[in-house]
Amino acid sequence: MTKPRLAIGVALALFLMIAGASLYEYESDKAAWDTVQAKLIRLDSGLQYESILAIRSQIADTDAAVRMFASEPHAFPPDRMQRVQYSKKAIAYLALATDLQINGASDTELSSSSADLERLAQFPDVTTFVRRSCEFGYLAFDRKGAAAASAQLGHFMLSRAEGEPLASGDALSPKGNYAALDITMESGACSSKARHP
Repeated sequence: MTKPRLAIGVALALFLMIAGASLYEYESDKAAWDTVQAKLIRLDSGLQYESILAIRSQIADTDAAVRMFASEPHAFPPDRMQRVQYSKKAIAYLALATDLQINGASDTELSSSSADLERLAQFPDVTTFVRRSCEFGYLAFDRKGAAAASAQLGHFMLSRAEGEPLASGDALSPKGNYAALDITMESGACSSKARHP
C-alpha cells in the first residue's frame, strides 16, 4: 500500500514542479513580450504625433528590444515569430524614411543619387508608391514621397506587430500605383530619352 501511495505522491510532486516551471516560463515570456509591445506602441504613437526625425531614438530603442526578444526562445505570444517579422519590417521602413529625410534635409525634393536609388530599391513595395522621372538624363525620384510612403508602410506594419488584425479588404503588403523600381531599366530609359529627345 505504501509503494503505490509513494509513487502517486512522487508523480504528483513531479507534475506540480513541471506545471510551476511552465507557468513561470509563460509569465516570463509574457513580461518579455510586454516590454517589446510597450516599445512598439510608444513608437507608433510617436509616429502619429511627431516628425520621423524626432523619433529616431525610439526607432533604435524598439529595434534593440525586438532583437533582444528574437535572440531567445519564447513561447508567448503564440504568433511571436510573425509579430517579430512585422516588427523588423516596420523598423526597416521607418529607418528608410529617416535616412531619406536626413539625406534630403538641404536638397531638392528630387534625388538622382545612385546611393539613394540603391537604398530605395531594397524596398520594392515602397517604390510602388514613389513617383519617378528623368532629370537631365538621370533617373530621379521624389524623396519626400518616398519618405512618406516608407513611414506609412512602417506605421501599417507596426499595427500588425502590435496584434491589430487586418481590416476587411486590406492587403498585408499594400501596393501603390507604380511598378516596383528597376534601376537598370529605368536609368537606361532616361539615358536614351536624353540622347534622343
